[in-house]
Amino acid sequence: MTYEGRPLEGFTVTFMPVSGERPASGISDATGHFKLGTNDAGDGAMAGSNKVAVTWAGPAGFDDLSASPIDNPEEMPKPSVEIPANYANPETSGIVIEVPAAGADDLKIDLQ
Repeated sequence: MTYEGRPLEGFTVTFMPVSGERPASGISDATGHFKLGTNDAGDGAMAGSNKVAVTWAGPAGFDDLSASPIDNPEEMPKPSVEIPANYANPETSGIVIEVPAAGADDLKIDLQ
């Protein structure tokens, strides 16, 4: 997953099936690669047409519950690449991906 050709690290990508079935999500790594999970991590997305949302999840380890809370929003980690806010909502992102019934492990998302 990239934005203007730059890999997006630490972003959640969510596939929302148009059919209304259960959504799938995954978090991108340093190369922008992600693995989707619906019921379990990495088990994939529902086949068919999926609207897609992309949101900043935070850096790896940011969900460590033993870390001290950050009360000041200015101190929150920022993404290395900022993306437009419309990508956060599957209804406004403009991204629709067809997931084949046989599955796919090479889906590419290039945000513009």
